[in-house]
Amino acid sequence: MKAAAISSFLALLLSSLLVASAPLPSQEVVEEIVAKVNATIITKRELERRARLPMQSIFEQYTGEERAQRLKALQQQILEQAITEALLSSQAQRLGLSASESEIRAVLERMKKENNIISDEELNRQLEGMGTNISELRRDIRAGIVQRKVIEREVTSTIILTENDTVNYYNSHQEEFTQKAEVRIRQLLFLKEAKDEELVKMEALTTRQSINTTEDFIKVIRSYSGDPNADGDLGYFKQGELKKELEEVAFSLEVGQISEVIETTEGYYIIQLIDKKPPQRAPLEEVREEIQNSLWNERFQSGYQEYMELLRKANYVEILHPLK
Repeated sequence: MKAAAISSFLALLLSSLLVASAPLPSQEVVEEIVAKVNATIITKRELERRARLPMQSIFEQYTGEERAQRLKALQQQILEQAITEALLSSQAQRLGLSASESEIRAVLERMKKENNIISDEELNRQLEGMGTNISELRRDIRAGIVQRKVIEREVTSTIILTENDTVNYYNSHQEEFTQKAEVRIRQLLFLKEAKDEELVKMEALTTRQSINTTEDFIKVIRSYSGDPNADGDLGYFKQGELKKELEEVAFSLEVGQISEVIETTEGYYIIQLIDKKPPQRAPLEEVREEIQNSLWNERFQSGYQEYMELLRKANYVEILHPLK
């Protein structure tokens, strides 16, 4: 597996696991301490380790002032994330939550399988190429597992959705589940770029005068296209998908009606309305799962934010050296 691919995977894995900073023994603290959360210290070195991959991405994609702004925002984001993770780790200890070796191993094995890595040794070599190692990864996975358990116990388990919730959302968001009106048209286009514009316009007007029925229209289309099977049928278009000039006319026609010549920037159109579908509201059963997912995500985000605010107030958090 290439380094870029594993870098991307690890960035996703570690962020999704909510990687935590573990407390360091006092004799090892020989570097700048940025923040404290209860007994956990967050060092500048740890934040730099976390920032390595996303910083690399920023340097590759941006320059100048935008790069500087994104780097500054990243530093603050990583510090806040580290504080959040430390709070969750402290809460996990209070609740007696832990990660078993089998849980850690399951994450490692899944990671290896998804990235075609056959052994821990190969994984470690890949990690060392990015400035980390399997021991640090195991530590991060362990912390992420217990933090996730806190969230599942304190937030996820409190979310309750009822049938009334689903029905009420469906009824109060009718537009969200209503498909736009559609028209099915056939067309004949006279391009302006083909010859003198006035001649093109005259040809379109003259041709339109010769069309009285659908059969006439199809015969003309086949004559211009040179295809004996052509009928100009373009299929269905929802509101907003056609050029403005064509849409206004298409939605005003009756089924079977043929328009007059319509001028656009590219040429002159003659269109016929083949079929029209009114706006249709999707049945509740078709969108039930979508609604429930939306409601669940909304309540989870709200519950998670509220829970983290309470945790922060209930614990000791001090930022000693704000990042600049």
